[in-house]
Amino acid sequence: RPEDWEQVRFEFQKAFRLVQSNWPVLDIWRARTVPVKEIKIDLQNRPQTILTAKKEDEIVFCDLLSTEEFVLMEFLRQKKLLGDAIEELCEKFPDQEFPIQSWFQKWVQQGLIAEVIWVASKT
Repeated sequence: RPEDWEQVRFEFQKAFRLVQSNWPVLDIWRARTVPVKEIKIDLQNRPQTILTAKKEDEIVFCDLLSTEEFVLMEFLRQKKLLGDAIEELCEKFPDQEFPIQSWFQKWVQQGLIAEVIWVASKT
C-alpha cells in the first residue's frame, strides 16, 4: 500500500560518499584525463554537490546532485523513515516539487540502495 512507504528505511551501499564543495569538484574530476594546457575550469563561485562511488579504492563514477536530492539522501542515510525524510525536505524547501521517483530510479540503477526495511508503525 502507498501509505506503507512512509514506514520504510533505506540502507545504502557503503562504497559511496556525498560531497558538498565550494569548488566545481565534478568538473575538476572529469578533467583528470584532459591535457593540462587544455583545461579551462572557472573556479569562482561554482559550488557543486556530488555523489561518488568507489569500487576497490577506485572511483567508479561521480554524479552531480541538486541540493534537494543531496538533502533527501542525507536524511535517509541518517536512518530516517521515508515519510519523515520527505516531510523534512518539504519543510526545508517549501513550495517546491521534487522528482523523488526519478531520484529513486537513478539510485537503484546506480546500485546505491542495499536494503529496503519496512518498520512497523507504533500505533
